[in-house]
Amino acid sequence: MPEYYLESSMEIFDEMNQDLPCPPWQDARLNRECVSWFKDSEEGQYWVGKFREIVAILEDAGVEVATLTTERPGMVVYEDEFQVVAKSRVY
Repeated sequence: MPEYYLESSMEIFDEMNQDLPCPPWQDARLNRECVSWFKDSEEGQYWVGKFREIVAILEDAGVEVATLTTERPGMVVYEDEFQVVAKSRVY
């Protein structure tokens, strides 16, 4: 991957690590069956935009990326102002 992509990616990941809450994955309710979703809110959509930047970098590097959307994420086991983590039999 070109250096400028690495630098851009690291800037985005640094911002995420600083400003995006990390779900408490040590909580027993959050396990491998859970899926994380961003909310359809101004705050959540800001982070969707950041992930779209990462997606563009990956796609330009030849990595296939898929995006999932849903109105029904499943049983919500964690929620903050940006995201939900849910258990779903579908995803």
